[in-house]
Amino acid sequence: MKRKLSLLLLLLSTVLPLSARGYIGLNQGLVGSAVEVGYMTRSFEQNLSLSLPLVHGNFTTPMASGNLVWRIQRFNPLVIGVGVGGRFSWGADDGYILAGGLLLSVSWETFGRGEVLFVEGSYMPFSIEGGSAIDALARHQTGQYLRIGHRHLF
Repeated sequence: MKRKLSLLLLLLSTVLPLSARGYIGLNQGLVGSAVEVGYMTRSFEQNLSLSLPLVHGNFTTPMASGNLVWRIQRFNPLVIGVGVGGRFSWGADDGYILAGGLLLSVSWETFGRGEVLFVEGSYMPFSIEGGSAIDALARHQTGQYLRIGHRHLF
């Protein structure tokens, strides 16, 4: 047990750079609303989010997503990000959809105040479905291509 804990601490310390700033955020997509957590440095960003399709009023089809983004800060305070993303949506009846693809984000960052406004577009051409038949809402949720949001940096 002690060995596993020390390995976990070592992995966390190598993955999370000292210059990273953690954040929490809210965003709205075409299908669902999400809460996200992540961290960013001057050149890299990573986040995880959990989304519910509140636009359709259905709480039985959540979606989790993760993004890895390379950030280009040549136009401060405007930042452009390019990266990869993955999405996983599942239904109450044991069906799921796993999707992956590319994304492009544009954000307006005011680090002095710790606020970030962003717009993200994504293209998810790869998807795998499994389990029992899943409703069309899960397909729309993993395939949504636009989200707008706000992040608060710590």
